[in-house]
Amino acid sequence: MRHATFFKHLFWISAVAIALSLAQSQLPVLATYVSLALISVTVFVCLSIVMYVFTYRIVKQARHNQFIGLFMIFTLFKMILAISVVGLYARFAEPPNRFFVLPFFLIYLIYTAFEIWFMDKLGRMQPK
Repeated sequence: MRHATFFKHLFWISAVAIALSLAQSQLPVLATYVSLALISVTVFVCLSIVMYVFTYRIVKQARHNQFIGLFMIFTLFKMILAISVVGLYARFAEPPNRFFVLPFFLIYLIYTAFEIWFMDKLGRMQPK
């Protein structure tokens, strides 16, 4: 996978996630959580870039046995980060209801699917 391919797809996935985040403002029950959704997009974009850089280097160095371990570590870290963000938001923002989890979870699923896709592409690369 070329860098340009990754960043092109990351851009389009992020555009969809941002559009969905902004569209939620049309639903009164979710309108107050647009800022959390946009922060989530930013966090997941940064995490996707970090994942790509680390896994790309491992694949290029022909260390495929470390690739799966790194993928698992990143997945665990992302889950802990997601739980932390939701917990901190619930504690400090004191939302009036639990609906704030819906936009966050949607964004989490979008980026998880994207990461699985690009990690699959990287895992199939042959080192040069």
